Amino acid sequence: MLICCQLVLIGRFNMKTSRLFLIMVLLNYSFESAIADLVVVTNQNNSIQELSREQVVYLFTGREQNFPNGNLAFPIDHIVDSTLRSDFYLLLLGKTVAQVNAYWARLMFTGNATPPKVLPSVEAVQNEVRENLYAISYLDESSVDNRLKVVYRLK
Repeated sequence: MLICCQLVLIGRFNMKTSRLFLIMVLLNYSFESAIADLVVVTNQNNSIQELSREQVVYLFTGREQNFPNGNLAFPIDHIVDSTLRSDFYLLLLGKTVAQVNAYWARLMFTGNATPPKVLPSVEAVQNEVRENLYAISYLDESSVDNRLKVVYRLK
């Protein structure tokens, strides 16, 4: 939008630039609408009520192993080719799954951290979080039921 305003102000907004601008807006809109409404969830009985973006980043990158209350956290990831996983890391870190995997490979090589546990399906993730008081994962908001608690919404 800023580019459009600048082009109008300097008198260079013609048909070619207006088409280019329209394409950029539509691509941006379709990208944003294609990403699911992702939320970070814990077990319903976990005492954590809310997490900040920074706390979620730290838990899913191994920088922190505990919830803010001191309890050990067990991050759960979806399978590598999952759209949820791709969307989650893109929204949370601005990174692709390949970049996140490279990050974990470096950390594991040094022995400094362990990546989140990977489960094969949304149902497996839901069940793990329902059964483990200290599990934390991410889901499409439509997959959340009353046995899961939303502690962060990705925007």
